[in-house]
Amino acid sequence: MPADSVGRRFGRGEGHAALECNGLEAGFVGCDMGTDSSRTEPAPEPLGNGARRRPLGRVVIELGIIFAGVFGAFVAEDLRQQREDDQRAQQTYEALLGEVLTFAERVPSVVAEMRSNVDAWGERHAAGQYPPPPFYREPRAEAPPTAIWEATLASGAVVLLEPTLFNEIAVFYNRVTSVSDRYRRYNEFTEAELLPYLEDEASRFYDADGRLRGLYRAHIELLAEVRNELDQLSAEAEVVQAHIEAALEP
Repeated sequence: MPADSVGRRFGRGEGHAALECNGLEAGFVGCDMGTDSSRTEPAPEPLGNGARRRPLGRVVIELGIIFAGVFGAFVAEDLRQQREDDQRAQQTYEALLGEVLTFAERVPSVVAEMRSNVDAWGERHAAGQYPPPPFYREPRAEAPPTAIWEATLASGAVVLLEPTLFNEIAVFYNRVTSVSDRYRRYNEFTEAELLPYLEDEASRFYDADGRLRGLYRAHIELLAEVRNELDQLSAEAEVVQAHIEAALEP
């Protein structure tokens, strides 16, 4: 086969590498396949113990930076949550303080009116008269306000309160609920057994000896219990108020 035909078979066309050979006798030894002899691939470096490894100190530093970043994020989140909890606690204290103040301001006048009604009746009865038994009716609500405390319990905000103060507030409101229940029972009797009969004869309320009948004596005694409990709660409200105000101080 002629040399020029060999060249044609291996593609001397444009864009292809030309095959150059000194002759068929020489074979392919010394042939140039059209590659650039100046471009040589670097020999791979042997993989030894220290080949392409990052220094141990650098790895430790990088891990330390990552740990510090993650830890810092947790600390920042804890601080943010703590600020929110403190703010919610302050708001809860302020709301409870307003409710306790409402109770403390109203109760003394209620106690005074209860005592005055009973004393006025006692003076008239001691003077030989037979007036209807004394009673007291709250012109507003039957029970002191407790909505803020109930909302605090329902919302779970109690976990934000200082434990000792929370216990003190809880005991106070438990006693408020107890005296409220007693007053409701008292008021039910007033509305059912007393108010409809205020214009009746004295014999409805007094026996033949002029003594108040047992049913109405028990009614007056229940009023005295409610009055004494409210009087005590009024003093306790002042203590609770002072402790809540102290918790609100920066």
